Amino acid sequence: MAFLPSVKMPKVPPSKGQKGQDVHKVTTPIEKLVGEEGLLRFAQIAEGVDMTTGEPFKFGQGEWAWQLDVLRRFYRERRLVILKARQLGVTWLAALYTLWKALVYPYTRPLIVSRTREQASMTLRNYVGELYRRLPKALQVGTVSEQAFLMRFKNGSEIVTQPSTEDAGRGFTGALAIMDEAAYQPYAELTYLSLKPAVDNGGQLIVFSTAKGVGGFFHRLWEEAVAGQNGFAYLFLPYHLHPHRDEAWREQQRREFLEEWMLAQEYPATIEEAFVMSGRPVFNPITLQRLRQEAKEPIQTPPDLALLDPYIQVFAEPEAGHFYIVGVDCAEGLIHGDLNAICVIDGLTGEQVAEYASRVEAFTFAEHVNIVARYYQAAEVIVERNGIGAAVLLKLRHINPQLRLYRDQTVRRRFTIHSVYGWQTTVKTKPLLINALQEGLHFGRLRPNSKDVLDEMVHYQRDEDGSTHAAPGHTDDRLMAMALAWYRTRELQLRREKVGDLPSYFYYNPPTETEGMYSWLREAMKEWEEAQRRGQLIRPLSEVLGESAL
Repeated sequence: MAFLPSVKMPKVPPSKGQKGQDVHKVTTPIEKLVGEEGLLRFAQIAEGVDMTTGEPFKFGQGEWAWQLDVLRRFYRERRLVILKARQLGVTWLAALYTLWKALVYPYTRPLIVSRTREQASMTLRNYVGELYRRLPKALQVGTVSEQAFLMRFKNGSEIVTQPSTEDAGRGFTGALAIMDEAAYQPYAELTYLSLKPAVDNGGQLIVFSTAKGVGGFFHRLWEEAVAGQNGFAYLFLPYHLHPHRDEAWREQQRREFLEEWMLAQEYPATIEEAFVMSGRPVFNPITLQRLRQEAKEPIQTPPDLALLDPYIQVFAEPEAGHFYIVGVDCAEGLIHGDLNAICVIDGLTGEQVAEYASRVEAFTFAEHVNIVARYYQAAEVIVERNGIGAAVLLKLRHINPQLRLYRDQTVRRRFTIHSVYGWQTTVKTKPLLINALQEGLHFGRLRPNSKDVLDEMVHYQRDEDGSTHAAPGHTDDRLMAMALAWYRTRELQLRREKVGDLPSYFYYNPPTETEGMYSWLREAMKEWEEAQRRGQLIRPLSEVLGESAL
């Protein structure tokens, strides 16, 4: 067997860094600041600078001692999500922890992801860089490179910052990853998807942000952490942790902000306030909280509705002399799709008396709608005819021709009026429903009893372009069924305010030719409406009706 001849290799002197130290083999006092206590000592040595006044400050001093508790959580938790108020110095704490990690533990590679390119650069330059430059010389290990998004040290560590992009965090492997203001990062979910595998082998992932409503990535991460579903510890930092903020300060802020949700978003006092009241909620969260407290519990399902268990909740049985409106929002019946929803409102009191939600097929749902409508004294039924709603309407007309279905009158060419069964929801008609619902809740005319529909209202938001929708991960089917029922209820209530002595059966649909005993009422109302349009109504309507009945 042949062997290669031995070769004597020449000795190569080690490369020198500052003061003759070996590159990547630096031994400095900072390496003694290991562990949790070392982190706290480092924090008390480090010095930041107020971005507003330019004055230096120390961490964890006096009334800011709670900052040391936050750093302890940074050290102890492998996965941590923080919900915070603005201007509490959390970004400074994250920069301090990142710098400590890189200096104390050689060859460490932390990453901070910020909202924008400018913020990512500022985080490294104005936070991490400023902290490093203000350290005592004995604790500085020396830098090899300082770039816009990279700071490399002579101990082999490097700190990287990146803006939120589709590829942020992709390919990263390191001991620490931080997402700053995650609720406002445009690609937060993709970033999280990239970072989580990168730190699964013993690394840390810290996510913090102010709130931005419900349903988004950050809110879902927080909710799952609270429920113990994702392995994240959680921490809430309210506005009053700042020593200079008290109730008087917050009241002043309340007056200065244009809307309540803005204050809740920037300076929340509670977790519920932070999420529920921020993010442009359509319905007033304070009103919804009050309605939840006042809501009735469901009663036992009446025998006539037993077939609909467990889909239905009944809050009140029908009463003689009342009229009831049924709102119907239809779905495809898919297992993981939207819900079929029914809402029943007492037209005299504005109280929700029943609610139904299921994922049954359209033909079965139509039968269930018919059962509910018949039970509540042949109430008028207003069905959203979008999509599968047309099939539900067709089935309803087949199984119960006498059912009073809402008809939508539209004006076509040459001023021809067409009457179409059901309600068509469009970008023009949807605001009518939502605005009527807002008004009904605000003035107390509408009284929801279902906690499920109140939850949907909590998670219903308005975009910057004015459009409204359920937050991601939530539904609005019960809400839309209630909006339909309330819109029609309010129309009939306004008619009742003008005509106070009509029997309750009038408030369903105007009588038709086939309703012989009520044909006189139809003719009387036609005469009255014509006179009202011409401004010639002098006699009370009761007299008109009285003469017509003779």
